[in-house]
Amino acid sequence: MRWWDFERAIQSVCGEKGVHGLASLYGMKISKRKDALLKWVKKVRMRCIEVTNLDPRLRDRLVSDLEDLEQETQLLGKEEDIEWDLITRLLFICSRLLGYDWMDGKIHRHVLFFQDDVQEWEDIKTEGKIPPYIEVLDKRPLISEIEESLVIDLHEKGLDIYHITTLLKTKKSRIEKILRDYRKSKPKKKSPRSSKLKHAKKP
Repeated sequence: MRWWDFERAIQSVCGEKGVHGLASLYGMKISKRKDALLKWVKKVRMRCIEVTNLDPRLRDRLVSDLEDLEQETQLLGKEEDIEWDLITRLLFICSRLLGYDWMDGKIHRHVLFFQDDVQEWEDIKTEGKIPPYIEVLDKRPLISEIEESLVIDLHEKGLDIYHITTLLKTKKSRIEKILRDYRKSKPKKKSPRSSKLKHAKKP
């Protein structure tokens, strides 16, 4: 038995805390294996209740299977061949989660897996397969801020939109938007004439 695989299987659900680096202990002590498996069952039970919230029958059967698994886990080290009871119970759980039921080999539920953008990005980063352009896109807010500063600085130094576009290799519409937003954000200067009229005394 490769106990580091057991450790990784538990860690995939429970995380590193209290699990990581215990492979050798799992190999030596049944009590450690029992504790880890009970921790796994508790976490999986909560997740099963969450994902089957709209299917009460499936939820009830999964919870029942997990309760049986928990009871059988408690017998580790006390009864012989209990491992096959655990394997059988896990096979039931996996089958139900994949849509199989009623012992007929047919799929009785559709299963859909999907990721949101954040989860997909975490996968890419964890696998270390970030393409160069993705690394740049991840820093877009900073790049955008630098670009805006450059455009404003060049404009104030007298360059027109055409020359800024050519120099920075940026679309004209982008340059125009940056300058438009910049002008809106600047406080308006009062003309000397309007200032004098405001402070003029009424007859």
